[in-house]
Amino acid sequence: MKMLYYSSLSPDLLIKLDQLIEAYVPEHSLEKFQNIENFKEKLSQPSNNVSIVLLAAGKDTLKKLQIFLSQLQKLRLVVILPNKEPETVALANKLQPCFLSYTSGNYSVVRTVLKKHFSNIPPVPPPSSPKKAASRIIKSYHAEEKNSIVSN
Repeated sequence: MKMLYYSSLSPDLLIKLDQLIEAYVPEHSLEKFQNIENFKEKLSQPSNNVSIVLLAAGKDTLKKLQIFLSQLQKLRLVVILPNKEPETVALANKLQPCFLSYTSGNYSVVRTVLKKHFSNIPPVPPPSSPKKAASRIIKSYHAEEKNSIVSN
């Protein structure tokens, strides 16, 4: 399962949200976008195991994303808005999000959604150190060398 995360809002407004994402979404399950063109391109591709989209955007970005209405409505969508202006809220609601929150909020609903959605995904183990990898290769090489000497 993958989560797409796009934000067009000021990073200052999203510090708590970024911390939540780091806490609950495994790095290998997350694709972040800061460029709307890249995000739109991703939305136009087949789903590629995308199960949830977190969108932190204002009115202008929401207007640009209306052309992807059908793609976004097929996904579990969480929208974070910078304000409660009626036009911004109306544009967000057209996307039919599962959850709608605001940057001024405490993100408790977002936390619950992320925690529930990603709780069963094991983290990817960190890659082994280069020394350990080299050691395994050398041992493997020596084992093959021994086998070839014995068979000759």
